[in-house]
Amino acid sequence: MVMLREEAVTLVGRIYEAAAIPELWPGVLRSIASSVDAAGACLFTPGPSARWIASPDFSEAVDRFISDGWLERDGFNDRLEASGRSGFLGDLDLFRPEELAREPVYAEWLHPRGFGWGASTIMRLPHERTVFLNVERRHDRGPIEQLHMRDLNLLHPHLARASMISAHLTQQRAHAAGSTLQIIGMPAALVRTRGRVESTNALFEALVPDLFRECAPAIVLANATAQKALSHALAHIEAGGGFGGVIPVPSREGGEAHVLHVLPVRGAAREVFAACVALVLVTPVIARPVLPPELLVSLFELTPAEARVAHRIASGATVEGTAESLGVSRETVRSQLKAALAKLGLTRQAELVGLLSALTPGFGCRPGQW
Repeated sequence: MVMLREEAVTLVGRIYEAAAIPELWPGVLRSIASSVDAAGACLFTPGPSARWIASPDFSEAVDRFISDGWLERDGFNDRLEASGRSGFLGDLDLFRPEELAREPVYAEWLHPRGFGWGASTIMRLPHERTVFLNVERRHDRGPIEQLHMRDLNLLHPHLARASMISAHLTQQRAHAAGSTLQIIGMPAALVRTRGRVESTNALFEALVPDLFRECAPAIVLANATAQKALSHALAHIEAGGGFGGVIPVPSREGGEAHVLHVLPVRGAAREVFAACVALVLVTPVIARPVLPPELLVSLFELTPAEARVAHRIASGATVEGTAESLGVSRETVRSQLKAALAKLGLTRQAELVGLLSALTPGFGCRPGQW
């Protein structure tokens, strides 16, 4: 059964909602898959450091497919990209039946798991990024019929525009965070894939040549040990397995010592659409007031509750004291602290102090004020 006009209009509206609210993409992908009687759908970027988002009931299969290395061996995607054709294409548009039987990704992975009939399209985004959208059927259901392919291709221009919107909005959010850090006096740089710098604020650039030898086209630290740690942290984030890192940089010739905080740019479908993979912040190793909760919410997308807990812990409060002052249980505080640490790319409470005490002395906020 093909989509009715009312169903198509509703789905197009939801696609544009997901463009503005990335957390909605999994539900939209589920509806797209359902509209063509497919088992699931996913958005992904190709390459060794693949990023992806999938319909909820398809996530486990996509995760296994990518973690097992099959995405890099998928001949369908190679042929789709080489074809230069727009819109959705099915398996039989790019392979002869006898070729499908010999193609390893079908014979060794898809068919044994009951999959094997799908359709995909390419959407090209800014910053040389390419995003694929794939819908996958159960093998016993048969190839996607032309009527369903027509439905998918009616959605294609809306999906392409929504992907472009998601990419631009994600980039704007990242730049807004960097601009805010400039205002409050914190050096910051946004880093793209392969360690390339997207942008830096003036405070970051002012640290050349004392802390950095250069900050374009890539960040190069004057300290070789710190540079190695930075390269490792960025590579780990790009590979999808890192939560960033905290990198101490000793002083040079009586200058000031610093700490680099490498934070992943993440959140639902943001990894698919974002050109930037990390935010690099610099803080001096001196005692300063702790960044207030309201700024934590806007800069790092913490919830108000997570920001309050992070601020109090970084200001020296204990979990027990924080629970008592906020009128919540210790388990609630621990849960909110854990969530805050994950969003900040940290693993230990002690690392909070260095990150959140980056406020300039004249900002006018005292520890414990909030």
